[in-house]
Amino acid sequence: KLVNTANHAFHSKYVDEATPILRDFLEQIIREPKLRSNKWLSSSCKKSEWDKPLSKYNSVDYHCNNFRNPVLFKQVLENIPKNAIIIEVGPHGLLTSILKREMGPDATCLSLVNKNVEDNLQFLLTNVGK
Repeated sequence: KLVNTANHAFHSKYVDEATPILRDFLEQIIREPKLRSNKWLSSSCKKSEWDKPLSKYNSVDYHCNNFRNPVLFKQVLENIPKNAIIIEVGPHGLLTSILKREMGPDATCLSLVNKNVEDNLQFLLTNVGK
């Protein structure tokens, strides 16, 4: 499916110039790397690298890596348990419908925001409640 990216090639070398800007903003928000849950599946690092610090920590480096490199979506799909609760963290639920289709009825797939609803606070709270 073609995704409208406002003519910006996210997850590619074409955002190299913007990566230092992103890093500056992230350094204000993520002051110290935080160890992730072992249930976290990285979509921007190869599975063979999931035990390395870049994958194990929520960090400025991780998010810059994610911004700059291809998304390994198939790899993540292959490693999600069939009865998982999947929470898509992003500016809108771009992948939620794909996740629902691929994971089947035993999985719960949620997004935290929806650009098509009027009240995103209500949307967020409803999905947190699920």
